[in-house]
Amino acid sequence: MSPKVADTAQRAAASRENRVALRADDAFVALHGAGRLEDLAGAQKAAIAKAAEMRGEGQEISYIRSTFAPEDGRCMCLFDGESAGQVQALNDAARLPYTRVVPALDLTS
Repeated sequence: MSPKVADTAQRAAASRENRVALRADDAFVALHGAGRLEDLAGAQKAAIAKAAEMRGEGQEISYIRSTFAPEDGRCMCLFDGESAGQVQALNDAARLPYTRVVPALDLTS
């Protein structure tokens, strides 16, 4: 396993350990178009940093995790936020291109 993938896996495991159950009206997925696994680590760091900055400004938003489908280069990033517009603003400010942001249900236990 590459260091980037291992680092991402470790962060995902830590996220699962510290997870707070999301209500249906709190979860949003940013859908990202074609990309490469090599780009995911940087994008993930940018999303985490921007969410922390926004929380520092009093907004309730968190990056939860990303799922990458390498065969077609698509990525879904899960956020805990107040609205789809807020998640769009985070992705815009972090310069993360996306095709759309939609409400989601996090079914992970």
